[in-house]
Amino acid sequence: MNNYYDFEITRTGFSKESEAFSKKGKALILVEKICSSKKIKFVFDSKIDMYSNKFIISATGTNYGIYLSYPHVRYEKFIFYNYIKNKKLNKILNINLKDEEYISKYNENTKHRFTKSINGVAVIPNQNKTKNLDFHKLNKFMEDDNNYIKIHPVTNDNFINKLVYNYGKEKFIQSKCDLTDVIKQSKTVAITSNTESMIPTSIYNKNVYFLGTDNLFKDETQSTYELFYLLLKNNISIQQAFEADLTGLIPWSLSDNEVYIKNKINKMEDIYGNWRNSIHNFTIQ
Repeated sequence: MNNYYDFEITRTGFSKESEAFSKKGKALILVEKICSSKKIKFVFDSKIDMYSNKFIISATGTNYGIYLSYPHVRYEKFIFYNYIKNKKLNKILNINLKDEEYISKYNENTKHRFTKSINGVAVIPNQNKTKNLDFHKLNKFMEDDNNYIKIHPVTNDNFINKLVYNYGKEKFIQSKCDLTDVIKQSKTVAITSNTESMIPTSIYNKNVYFLGTDNLFKDETQSTYELFYLLLKNNISIQQAFEADLTGLIPWSLSDNEVYIKNKINKMEDIYGNWRNSIHNFTIQ
């Protein structure tokens, strides 16, 4: 694995000893290779230029596989209305997302387990992704004494100190604790549009508390998992949309399948072409 991916993958919380580290690196290199062969720009874990007219692929890693982001917030909503909400979701993939959790993001020897039953947890993105976080909604959620906060592992100290000042140190779950463990022990999960926690929240049928601002999807801001946020806001299962192969998720079990990944990128490119052709008639509602 080259030094760039080596650094970026460990920066986002993957232990070098974990199987996910190896699989993620290999999958990213494969995605990059396919994009290069198709002359598609590829970026890793980076913000996309929202005003670009070109189709590009952005990838990031989750506990469930590699997630390929769609290149525009309006494109996310186009997919939601045209391919999910307004059409029948035909099952294409026979894969249960729960079965994709078997690869730990962390080294099992150092993994922090979470076994305490709690009422709710607010999953907070790092300081660079809080534009769509409504702090008034977070304040309301934290009024419950049995609700807690789980912060992103790479959150800086200044932002952490601000949250601690507002809510108290005792309200924080260690950032190293396994996120899926925490969600399994919670009745309600408070989410923004920037967190992969929407996947386990959905597949484990947890109550959802939405922390997104009211202007979400009405401007040009982009989050990695906006399509998932739209699904949950409309009571649609992420598992169901995944089975229809309409999300950008490449599960671990298919992360080395070049044919599948190439077909997924081709499908994303085709949908993008449909979106570009209809953009003058498609507006954010």
